Amino acid sequence: MSEAPQMTPKIDSKWNRSRLKGLLRGYPGGADTRGICDMYVNNLCARATRFYDAVFDQRTPQIKSPRLISAMLQYGSAIALIVCVPGLAVAQTPFKYTYVEAAYMIGDFELAADDVDIKGYKLTAQFVLSPSFVVGVDYASIEGEDTLTSPAGVQTISVDSSGPNAYFLYHTPMGLQTDFLLGARRNMSDFNASVVGEAPFVSQSEDVNFLFTGLRHWLNGIELRAEWFYNLDAADNEDEWSYTLGLLSGPPTGLQLGFEITPDSDGDLMGISIRQSY
Repeated sequence: MSEAPQMTPKIDSKWNRSRLKGLLRGYPGGADTRGICDMYVNNLCARATRFYDAVFDQRTPQIKSPRLISAMLQYGSAIALIVCVPGLAVAQTPFKYTYVEAAYMIGDFELAADDVDIKGYKLTAQFVLSPSFVVGVDYASIEGEDTLTSPAGVQTISVDSSGPNAYFLYHTPMGLQTDFLLGARRNMSDFNASVVGEAPFVSQSEDVNFLFTGLRHWLNGIELRAEWFYNLDAADNEDEWSYTLGLLSGPPTGLQLGFEITPDSDGDLMGISIRQSY
């Protein structure tokens, strides 16, 4: 009496496709992302089907653990998700890195035991060099005046800072909604503070170099940004560390409104901006 051939489990590859696609429907890349995922999933299922046919060939009905093979195929979609999502995040990041921006700046600067109100503007242009590297330039002009009473009489103090700056930036995703930033910045602005009609008593024209790191995070249609700067050329009486906090409203598909603040021991600087991304 011969033994009945061992039955092999039936694997439905369509179940794997629909399960993996369903997990990725909520990704912000939309239809384009689903198209990329289809390619990964279809390739995975094709390989799984060929593997199944080879393992459960009729000439080898004595396979010892068909349930193990079945489980590998049923839950292989989870492995595919882990493998393909980092690549998708690079291709479909919710952030744009090529843009032009104009900002109106206001704040105060502590000078001679008093706060001088300052205001001005900043223009920025940023360009993508490769999927992970960016170069940017900006030009800022800020000025202010304040009247002080001293033993010498009433004096008007003037503060102004203007000039270009350049930076180089590396970015990489830390998930579907967050990018990590790392870069270097060179400030080439001139700074002068003086009593009106007299020579400046504070003047700085040397370039200042910074290293910086930061995060961009997408939350319910708003981009949140935090950056930390380390001053490589700080004097003994200057703080080496500073930071900037900012946000942008709306998706980066048109004009966006932004706000940023740079708190500092010498005074705070705030900006309201409009950005066009490409």
